[in-house]
Amino acid sequence: MSPPPTIWCAGCGHLWTALGAAHCTACHEHFGSVSAFDRHRGAAGERGHCHDPAAVGLVRRDGAWRGEPMPAEALALRGAA
Repeated sequence: MSPPPTIWCAGCGHLWTALGAAHCTACHEHFGSVSAFDRHRGAAGERGHCHDPAAVGLVRRDGAWRGEPMPAEALALRGAA
């Protein structure tokens, strides 16, 4: 099995291998998912703008901004479905 591809940002030099991750080339913050990236981007202006990830409810874990983890109760219900 071949190793995952390494993705690199030419603007800041950040490296990552998670294909589901997202990196903002405007502010160079790194996100654990595309949905977390989308939460930090605002629609105002011609090209949009970046919001502070913490201000939109994201938390920094394992080197990336992520949404809050699903509560254990919700995980239990999800497993029962």
